[in-house]
Amino acid sequence: MKKKTAEALLPSMLLLIDVFYLKEAFAGKKSSHSIVGAYTFPKILGIALAGMCVLAIVLALIKKGDEEKFHIPRPAMIGITIAAMAAFFVLWRLVGMFYLWATIFVLFLLFAYRDENGRFSAKNIGFNLLLTAVLMAVIYVLFALVMKVTL
Repeated sequence: MKKKTAEALLPSMLLLIDVFYLKEAFAGKKSSHSIVGAYTFPKILGIALAGMCVLAIVLALIKKGDEEKFHIPRPAMIGITIAAMAAFFVLWRLVGMFYLWATIFVLFLLFAYRDENGRFSAKNIGFNLLLTAVLMAVIYVLFALVMKVTL
């Protein structure tokens, strides 16, 4: 695949995802108390993303020259990451227990991508566990305690 094609294809795929996101954002309830409600920010984000995607597609298409090939580094890792993400969402949706699946997902990604001093060295294992614990604690505090959202 040529680099110019890849530079137009990625924002096109992101724009397609954004269409579904915007559909959900505009389907939300309207606030009766004020102009700005809970669904205003997602609408703004979706519209901004759509605008940036269209701009990126136009810039990629009008770009001259650039006949070099586009190379994806470590395509197997990208495939494994996408599969792990899909498994995470499916398990979360079917079984529940967000925090359990999120912890396993984050640990999997850290062990898959971090290879300092050996993937399973004591230092690496300790750092991955600590980082996962801190991340999950932050997610729990933000969603469960501050925003009172059940995950």
